[in-house]
Amino acid sequence: MLYKHLSAFVAVALLFASNVVVAQGIEFEKGSWAEVKEKAKKENKPIFVDAYTTWCGPCKWMAKNVFTEESVGEFFKANFVSYKMDMEKGEGPEFAKTHKVMAYPTLLFFGVNGDLVHKTVGAKQVDALISESEKALDPEKQIYTLKKKFDKGERDPKFLYDYAFALQEAYEDPTAVVKAYLKTQKQEDLASKRNFDFLYNLVRDFNSDEFKYVVNNKEKFEKAASKEDVDKYISGVLASAANNLLRNENSSAKDIKSLEKEFKSVAPNKAAYYSAYLRCYFYQTDTKKGFKYTKKYMEKYCSNHSEMNSIAWTYYEQEDNPKKLDAALGWVERAISIDKNWYNTDTRAHLLYKLGRYKQALVAAEESAKIGNDGGNDASGTEALIGKIKEAMD
Repeated sequence: MLYKHLSAFVAVALLFASNVVVAQGIEFEKGSWAEVKEKAKKENKPIFVDAYTTWCGPCKWMAKNVFTEESVGEFFKANFVSYKMDMEKGEGPEFAKTHKVMAYPTLLFFGVNGDLVHKTVGAKQVDALISESEKALDPEKQIYTLKKKFDKGERDPKFLYDYAFALQEAYEDPTAVVKAYLKTQKQEDLASKRNFDFLYNLVRDFNSDEFKYVVNNKEKFEKAASKEDVDKYISGVLASAANNLLRNENSSAKDIKSLEKEFKSVAPNKAAYYSAYLRCYFYQTDTKKGFKYTKKYMEKYCSNHSEMNSIAWTYYEQEDNPKKLDAALGWVERAISIDKNWYNTDTRAHLLYKLGRYKQALVAAEESAKIGNDGGNDASGTEALIGKIKEAMD
């Protein structure tokens, strides 16, 4: 009899403990989107939606480290009906299309009536998540309330400044708001530090009037900010233009030449670098021109050890020509001289093996395996290479 009562007591205790654990973090609702909206109406609460995918690393990080926090659970229980939705399953794809979910995680906030009122993108720490959620509860700070104000003609400079950043945070285009804000600025104030920071963060369009204004007034902005920051900004915009062209499957050699010409006009001191960069990646699969342009970029302009290693590894995987493999070995040696790590020492070992330099390859592979294992990496691929090298040497 004693055991029976004791078992019941333990069961109740475990159930209570289980409920406490669940209550420590956000309690996400089950069921359909329609059911969640219905519950929100009944409870007179707005809705919080975590729009995620199963493969999204930051989504998993938030689920494990942020949504489980007690302070987060208490805040959301008091203020929202919370819901998680996989954007690639069930109602997810249509939901994503309707609410313009294009990156993960996207955190969405709906009013009691189910209308979207606020949106932010990217993983947040606890404090940042609660801060952003408080904005969603404040009609004066909700992004879609700000949108209505803007559409109705609100042009106060502070409002426009804050709204532009809110749009960026939500992965929405701030271009119209940026232009409206700059119109509120006096000519003598356009090149201020505050406005440079504004442009630095919000304008990345190479063809925009705003970027051209910075270029044409470079000295003014250097005095307001710094030469280093202005150079960094211009380089960043040029890199964006180059990468946008490279991502476009319809880009042609004519487009490359046209952009190179623009680079020379806008930033002559950076044009040679970006020209080499463009040609390296644009002609990468061209058997006649690819090696020529890659070699020029890697040996004359590239200083990024990760990029050197990545291209060297591509040559290991795709090339059999000893001349090209030897050049790739030189690139990875430069990468190692900048930052010696498991990745680039592993690439060196593989290239030496493919070149048939087995003694050197064995020494390199054993060193790389040690670096990998000591650093907590999975060096099984390097260890497998050691086996192949020893077989080749027998």
